[in-house]
Amino acid sequence: MKNYTFKKVDEKPTLDSPVWNEIEKAALDNDNFCGENAEKITVTAQGVCTKYGITVKFESDEKNPVTKYSHANQPAWTDSCVEFFLAPYPDEQGNYLNFEQSLGGALLLQKGPNAADRTYIPHSDEFFETEKHIDENGWKIKFFIPFSFIDKHFVTMNKKFRGNFQFCCEDKDVYLTWNRIENPSPAFHKPEYFGEMTLDMSVLDRMTAECIKYGYNVFEMCEMTENGVDDRTFLPSEPTHFSYSITKCVTSIIFGMLRDKGLVKETDKVADYLSEFFPEDVDPKWYEVTLENMLQHRNGGSGGGQWNKHIDANEPNDKDFLFYIFSDKLPYEIGDKIVYCESNYYVISRIIEKIVGMPVDEWALKNLFNPLHFEYVSWGRCPQGHTFCGSGLSMRTRDMAKFGMIYANNGVYEGRRYLSEEWIKLATNVFKVDNFGGYGYAVQKTAYMKENEFYLVGAGDQTVVFRIGKPQVIAFHAAGAGGHLGLLKTVVDIMRED
Repeated sequence: MKNYTFKKVDEKPTLDSPVWNEIEKAALDNDNFCGENAEKITVTAQGVCTKYGITVKFESDEKNPVTKYSHANQPAWTDSCVEFFLAPYPDEQGNYLNFEQSLGGALLLQKGPNAADRTYIPHSDEFFETEKHIDENGWKIKFFIPFSFIDKHFVTMNKKFRGNFQFCCEDKDVYLTWNRIENPSPAFHKPEYFGEMTLDMSVLDRMTAECIKYGYNVFEMCEMTENGVDDRTFLPSEPTHFSYSITKCVTSIIFGMLRDKGLVKETDKVADYLSEFFPEDVDPKWYEVTLENMLQHRNGGSGGGQWNKHIDANEPNDKDFLFYIFSDKLPYEIGDKIVYCESNYYVISRIIEKIVGMPVDEWALKNLFNPLHFEYVSWGRCPQGHTFCGSGLSMRTRDMAKFGMIYANNGVYEGRRYLSEEWIKLATNVFKVDNFGGYGYAVQKTAYMKENEFYLVGAGDQTVVFRIGKPQVIAFHAAGAGGHLGLLKTVVDIMRED
C-alpha cells in the first residue's frame, strides 16, 4: 500500500505557483486496466493542505485530451479525466467521496460506499476553484476541496485518511491508478485498495481551521507534550486571559496538595473550620456538609443567593461574606444533586486560607505558580481581601496547560510531584450531572469522552483537555468556541487520532 503526505503550505497555490516545485509527485503508474493498444500516457498527482482545505494538482504529457463535457455531474470519466477518491473519516457505511474532473471542465462529485450505491452531490464548479491549462505538450489541472465542504458530509477530516489518485479516458481505453487496484476489469470504486494519506498539519493548524470555519472567538491555543510546547495567537489579545471557573480547578489542585500533606481531608465538615460564621438560624444541614460536598457542588444546593446579592453591593463594615453564604437554606439532600455555585469554592478558599495562614493567591504563588514557572499570573480578591477561588484567575494559555499535564501525568510535572495518584483518582471520579456529562473536583467529562479523557473549563470556553496516562494537553482561551459540542469535541477527536 502506498503512502502520500499532503504538505502544509501557508496559502492555497494557484496552478502555476512555484510551491508545486517542492511538492512530491505521486506517479499514476499502475496501468493494469489499460487496453492492449491504448495510448501511452504519463500522469502525476500532487497535493497540499492549508488551514482552509486541500488542493490537488494533476499533470500529464497527454496530447489531444478528450474534452466533450463541461458541466457539473456530466459523465466526466468518458473524457480525459483526473480523479481523487477519499474517505476523510470512517463511518459505519464506509462512505467516501469521488471527485472526477474532466479536462473539458465537467466535475462529477458523488458520495457513497461503493460503485453502485452513490449519491450525486449538486455543486457549482466555481466553488472548487478549478484551473487548467492545455497545450501541445500536455496539460495540467488543479482543484481545491474546502474542509468546510468535507465536514458537511463527514464528522470531520482525519489527519490520516485513505484515498487514491486516478486517471481515465474511456474513449482511449486508458485507466491509471496511483495505488494499484486488483480487479478483472477496470474498476476505480474499490475503497479496499485505497492508499494511506496524511495531512501535514499540526494540532493547532487543525484547530485554527475549525476556528475559521465556525467563527469561534479563540484568543490563544496551546498544545503541550513531553517534547515541548506549541502555542498560537488566533485573535489579538493581552498575554494573560481571565480564566473564570478554571480557577476552581486550580483551587481543587491546591486543596489536593494540602490533603496530600495531611493538613485537610475531603471528609472534613465545613463546620469544623467555619462554624463561627454560622448565623443563629443556620440551616442544621450546614453542620453535615463536607468539603467534598463543596468541591462537587453537592452541598444541598443553596445557590448562593445571599452571597451573590452582597458581593455585588458590598458596603463598608458589611458582615463577612461567609455569614451570607451560611444564611442560605439548603433545599436539597446533601450529596444528592449538583447546584453549581461560586460561593462553594469561596468557602473552600476561606478554609485553605485558615489552614495555611495567608490568602490563597499568596500561597499558590510560592508553592504552585513559581515552581511551575508561570510567566504572568494574577488572582483577584473579594472586597474583604480574601482570594476569589471560584473565579478571578488570569494567566497565559501555556501556563494553564500545565495543570492539565499534572493530571495527565498522574500528579507529576517535569519530574516534580504536585499531587498524589490517590488525589488524581478522587478528583477525576466524576458524578453524572445529566446526559451531557459529569463533574468531579472541578474536573469534568462529557458524555462522549472515554474513560481516561477529561477537561477543565471556564465560562466562555476557557478549556484544558487531557487524558490520564497520555502526556499531551491541549488548552485554549476563548470568548465562545461552541461549548461541549464545538471546538472541545474537535480537540478530543484530534487527540484520539494522534
